[in-house]
Amino acid sequence: MRKKNAQKEAGARSAPGKQEIIGEIRKLRKKLGRIPTLKELVKLTSVSRFAIATKFGMYKNALVECGLYKPGNKLSVDELFRDWATVARKLGRVPSIAEYGRHAKYSHGPLISYFGGWRHVPAGLLQHGRAQQMEQEWPDVMQLLAWYVQPGPGGAGARKQLPPGPAMPKPRIAPDEPIYGAPFFVTPLAMAPTCENGVIFLFATVARDLGFMMIRLQTGFPDGEGFREVEPGRWQLKKLEFELESRNYLLHGHPVGGAHILVCWKHNWPECPLEVIELRKVVSALERRE
Repeated sequence: MRKKNAQKEAGARSAPGKQEIIGEIRKLRKKLGRIPTLKELVKLTSVSRFAIATKFGMYKNALVECGLYKPGNKLSVDELFRDWATVARKLGRVPSIAEYGRHAKYSHGPLISYFGGWRHVPAGLLQHGRAQQMEQEWPDVMQLLAWYVQPGPGGAGARKQLPPGPAMPKPRIAPDEPIYGAPFFVTPLAMAPTCENGVIFLFATVARDLGFMMIRLQTGFPDGEGFREVEPGRWQLKKLEFELESRNYLLHGHPVGGAHILVCWKHNWPECPLEVIELRKVVSALERRE
């Protein structure tokens, strides 16, 4: 018993105080040349996640006390462009989200919030750079963005316009052959889903763009659980149910409080009390951006 108490007292004495933690954050910021992430702080210093939680509650609060973060202040697109462009110029290519995290001054969260997903960041920055006439200051980066977003003549998203032709006969539907949905061009699922499994697969292809990181799928209700980034750097656990049409949730007799989010291809239940993610609108938005 005495040994355990002695260990507790030693642990209490060795636990860093607020000022010590602040000093470690400032030293690491100077070493990295940017604000460190919580993961980097824990890995590269003696400060633990538990120490941050007990002394500050949240890592963001620690950054506030360090004078490195001001609540409510939002970065401008100009600031984000320059930060991204600096990383791209250093690497000589469009950075991945992991590369950006290692080399950038800011986190990837604001870029994703502004442009609706990491995959859309280059196109958004190209548009902003052209509007703000960044070609003179960042000629190499603007050229890189243009090549990445619009490779080849006419750009990656160019569509050939076919001349009007003669009226075509109406296709016959073969009753003994399967029916497919309309084709996509922006997701790994080639056709619109016609069953619940198709909805699950399609959601998986756009989950990161929507801010989800799934941790579980199951055959029972609800269909899955995953973390959702509700604010940059802040995540919450959500229960998801997948249906081809939102009304099926009601037809299948699922309890209203059993899930947080209903993911469907078609939303046809206007009175639905749950948050609904209608994937056909998500895909339509992706196609417009392409």
